[in-house]
Amino acid sequence: MKYSHKQLIFAKYLMERIGFKDEDKILDYLEHLELLYGKWVDYTNHGDWNFTVSDCIQMLLDEVKIKSEKKSIEKKSIEKKDLKNHTYTATDLSNFVFCPISYVIQKSFKITNPSGQEYTETGRQLHEQLRLINKKIPVGVHEKDTMTHEVYNDEIIRKIRKSEIIFCGHGSENIYFSNPEEKYSGQPDYIFKDDEGTYFVVEEKFIYINSERKRDFHLNHLAQLYSYIKYINQYKIKYGYLIYWYYNFPNNHLPMVMSVKIRKTEENIRSSDFLDQVFIDLKKLDDGDNEIFDVNTLNMKKCAGCVVNKYCNHKTGVYNDYTLPYNTNYIQLHYPKFPEELKKNR
Repeated sequence: MKYSHKQLIFAKYLMERIGFKDEDKILDYLEHLELLYGKWVDYTNHGDWNFTVSDCIQMLLDEVKIKSEKKSIEKKSIEKKDLKNHTYTATDLSNFVFCPISYVIQKSFKITNPSGQEYTETGRQLHEQLRLINKKIPVGVHEKDTMTHEVYNDEIIRKIRKSEIIFCGHGSENIYFSNPEEKYSGQPDYIFKDDEGTYFVVEEKFIYINSERKRDFHLNHLAQLYSYIKYINQYKIKYGYLIYWYYNFPNNHLPMVMSVKIRKTEENIRSSDFLDQVFIDLKKLDDGDNEIFDVNTLNMKKCAGCVVNKYCNHKTGVYNDYTLPYNTNYIQLHYPKFPEELKKNR
């Protein structure tokens, strides 16, 4: 890790304030914060680049501040009578599969200090460029300048481009496909019809990556795609593509898609049963049940990248249950002794 000696001491202290006790988990979390939010900066504008983890430290400071002022966290109104009959969106399913605690926190609070906002905004802008139907590329920029030759000529991407566009979820109309019988609604990125007249759906994700390492397809993204295939009944959708666009900023310029990874999926018994179980778990949660949280499923990489990690205390591994709404009693600060080595400079 690239934390200085004193930065690491201070970061560990802040993690203990938040409630972490396990040294390995502390180091694991800090490492993934560095991978996500550490960056090279040129403070002099003369090409003197230095790596900094200042944003990582600031995130921990922000978390301590939020939790020290937890009475100021604005709560969303959650009526149990509405929960019993409300509709679940594809995003709900995806968020719950990603992490039930993250889902509950987003349902419970108005998140005024989300993590990773810069990546979210870049992803939104790239979504709006509509790469699969050739629209809204910035003025003066050719589409081939926004992706590598290999990406532009990918066989599946070319096949999708040649298909007939039926629906685009990036429009201002904000149209959702509703399935009242299943209490479901969803808005895919695209619905196409291929040259054989078969409808298929596409969900795309934009992922910042600064190495050649590619991620595996995430189960929550696949759940989102499965739900479109299974529950959208306005079109007989036979299959779907999950697309990961991996982008970077070559020469500190516009974001450029450096590579692409694609997975094709169709509805099958396994995916159908999986979605059925997700709905069962969501409805149990909405009924007010006290749900079990398996601390063995904690993944510090996932926690470091979570948009609501500053509001979460389950990542510490201390709690093994949860409810909806998220109980603010979970949000606790601890008071370890301030490191002696840092007192010298105070």
